[in-house]
Amino acid sequence: MEEKRTVLHVKASAAARLKAGGAWVCSNEIVEPLREMESGAPVELEGPHGQELGVACLEPKSLIAARRFGPPGIKLDLSFFRTRLAKALEMRSRLVGGRVFRLAFSEADLLPGLIVDRYGEVLAVQFLTWGMESHKGLVISARRDSAGKFVVAQLYQAYQAQAVQLPFQRAKETTYKIKFEGLADPTRSVGDQVGKIYRPI
Repeated sequence: MEEKRTVLHVKASAAARLKAGGAWVCSNEIVEPLREMESGAPVELEGPHGQELGVACLEPKSLIAARRFGPPGIKLDLSFFRTRLAKALEMRSRLVGGRVFRLAFSEADLLPGLIVDRYGEVLAVQFLTWGMESHKGLVISARRDSAGKFVVAQLYQAYQAQAVQLPFQRAKETTYKIKFEGLADPTRSVGDQVGKIYRPI
């Protein structure tokens, strides 16, 4: 059974934005002190008049202190991530096609802080927030199921800056610069080139 979540009370400005479809809550819009709260912990968002506004994950050391994942009461379990990734893959396969594309793009796919790029049989994954970092195991399990006929041979995690104090080492160059240069040689395998940008999971 899932533990009872902490209720996080947000100010009227944040409540109005969330009701209109927004995904973020800033630290100065949260009533409770964030200092002692656990990074990545799921919380229930509640407005000043008791409105239930959805489930978010905490980023207490970031200006964007909470990122909404879905409606009130939603469980962030394997089924949740499997469904979201499957929808993202279906849409890209239908609209983009091919074997190289961005499979998941954070809030655009209702997966805040997760970026997944497909390079042939390789998935390059970026966990950009504590919310996604704390659910990494479920994400990795879910992509195996959601891929269907698409079998992933290798899975890599990007090196990230420590802006929100995630447990990563910062690369000397930016990911985008390395990605552009590293994938420029068509004579080399995609997996070999991506491996210089990402470390295996």
